[in-house]
Formats: sequence, structure tokens, C-alpha cells
Amino acid sequence: MNMLANPELEAKLSLLSGADYIEAFIIDVNGVPRGKWLQRDKAKSLLGTGIAIPRSAYLLDIWGRDIVEGGIAYDTGDPDGLCVAVPHSITRMGWAEGNVAQALLTMREEDGSLYYLDPRGALERVLARYAKAGLTPALGVELEFYLVDSRQNGMKIAPRGADESGWRGWQIDAVGLGEVHDYETILREMMACAKAQDIILETLVSESGPGQFEVTLKYSTDAMRLADGATLFKRTIKQVARKHGLTATFMAKPYGQWAGSGMHVHMSILDNAGKNIFVGTPERAAPELYHALGGIIHNMPDTMLTLARMPIPIAASRPACMRRPMAIGGMITAWPRCA
Repeated sequence: MNMLANPELEAKLSLLSGADYIEAFIIDVNGVPRGKWLQRDKAKSLLGTGIAIPRSAYLLDIWGRDIVEGGIAYDTGDPDGLCVAVPHSITRMGWAEGNVAQALLTMREEDGSLYYLDPRGALERVLARYAKAGLTPALGVELEFYLVDSRQNGMKIAPRGADESGWRGWQIDAVGLGEVHDYETILREMMACAKAQDIILETLVSESGPGQFEVTLKYSTDAMRLADGATLFKRTIKQVARKHGLTATFMAKPYGQWAGSGMHVHMSILDNAGKNIFVGTPERAAPELYHALGGIIHNMPDTMLTLARMPIPIAASRPACMRRPMAIGGMITAWPRCA
């Protein structure tokens, strides 16, 4: 990579070279950042030949343990792969003390293609199919999350200001500014860190649970950049919350009695003229939209582990009435309350 001919890369190299240290990471199949701290003398490697990361780092379970059935960690001796930085991800970590830089990494094969377990590689292959068909996906992303009290012990999850039982009364302020103002310092820092990373946000709003918020990333025709932005901002939200003594959770249903959280992806497909092919008449959408929905339904069984995965907190210290969850259709919906 010739950095001298690219002022943007030269600026990124300068940022990395001047940092106290560099936090470099890949994103595994669970969406978890995994990586290492590097000295700044590794800056050229991050933008050149790459640094070594175990290939199995992509295929860990949610607790960070090797998945034996994956056949990578043990069957092949857990070989390393070379990872290079995604240039636009190289920014200062605004929430960290000192001058610390971050770099999102991708793992490359010898032929230059992305490693098959790299989530960015999966998206790259999908986008190549769209391009071959003369189409461009245009996306918008909404992230929902709760800010919870990190001082709670054991398995308790409670909003800030809750009593010992985790109850915070009826203090829900959906689409109200009161909840936003209560967390203003934290939310402002999150938004400032997003701006520093060139992550363009459109809205921030309080949602239907205590300490629950939703942020919207700007609609874009650059699906890869948008996916990177959503991943990096999720990481930002968690780190800023931690700095302020809170935990940010994106769990689908952390509370049985309050609204769940999700990540909504709004998608259009544009042809070469920039027209959305899903648009039909006022009475009926275009056939392409129904075909797209049919494809989603057809492939849904293969994606249910991703869509419906939910950690089941089991603690021996729970009262007997709290050890057995209530389930509908195999999904955990709530823990029964003790009498």
C-alpha cells in the first residue's frame, strides 16, 4: 500500500504513530470486538503487511471460548491470519485516557480476499452479487439499548435509580426529553465520540423502558461503511457508559416487564438510475418486494439462532420460583416472580 500517494492514509499513519498505544480488534461472529493493544511502532504494519491474529478468534462463543466443533482451534493447530486496518476506522478513542487510537481490522487470505469467517467478508460477498446485478442496497440502522446500573450484584439487571428489588416505579418517558436530559452528559459524550469517528447520526430518542434509548444512523448507499459505523458506535456506547459507571446492554429482552430492544435495518434496493425497485403503485408494492420477503421467509430457519438467541441466566442462589423461566414457543419471555 503506497501511503505517500494517499494523503488520507498518510494522515491515518501519523495518527497511529503518535498514539500512546493502539487498540486493534476484529469483530467475531457474535459481534464482539476481540483484539490486542499494540505499541505505536506497529502502525506501518496495520496499514501494510498486517499483524497476526488467531483465525479462531472469529469463531468463539459469547463467553470467549473456542468452539471445538468449528474445526479451527484444535484440528488445524490454531494458525494465525494477517489482519490489516480498515482506514476509516482509525480514530482517537475519545472515551479513553490519554492519546489512544483504535483500528478495526479485517483478515485477508493470500489472494487478497477477506477471510471467510470475517463478517465484513460475508457482507462483501453479498454486495458483489448486488453489483453484478446492477443494484445497490441503501440502508438505515436503528440501535436500541438500555443503560443499567453496573453496581448491581449477581444476576440483577436494574436501571439507574432503582430500589433494592430493581423497581423504578412507573418512570418511563417514551419519546420524552426528560429521560434524555437525565442522561445528558453521557449521551452528549456518545454523540461527540460518534462525530469524531465520522459516524453520522440522525436522531436520538428515549424509548419505552426506563433508561432505554434509540439512535439512528444516517441512511446510506455504502452498506459496508454503515455496517462498520453501527458496529463501532455500539462499541462506543458500551465504553462511554462504562466510563460513567453504567452498563449499556443491547440484549433483546433484559427485563420481562419492560420493552425489548432491537436493531432495525431499513433497506431499499436501487437500480442504476437510482430508483427504488421495491416501489410499485399506491395499491400494491412492486413484485420485487414480495420476492425479497419470500427469500427472507425461506431462509429464516437457517438464521433463527441469530435472530432468537438469548442468554438464559441461571443462578443457584435464586429462589426456586425464579429458576424456571416462562417460555412461549421455546423463547424465554420472563422469569416468574416469587409470591
